[in-house]
Amino acid sequence: MDRTIRVHFATFDGDSAAEPNRKNCEMAARLLNANINSLSNGAAAGVGFWCEDGRYAESGSVPGGFSAAFPTDTQ
Repeated sequence: MDRTIRVHFATFDGDSAAEPNRKNCEMAARLLNANINSLSNGAAAGVGFWCEDGRYAESGSVPGGFSAAFPTDTQ
């Protein structure tokens, strides 16, 4: 895992209903980060998924930390 490379993983944009798309992106990022943390035993520190506004760009900032949580409510 290269902590210096930004890789586009998924897009949750659309012509309307931006708020549900943002919530879906944030939920997916938390779940993916929790999975990375669980499987890497700490070896993936500084690597994670996050959501950004607008289209993907190769350059840009990387968050200092990544929210992580497995779903607790499956209803």
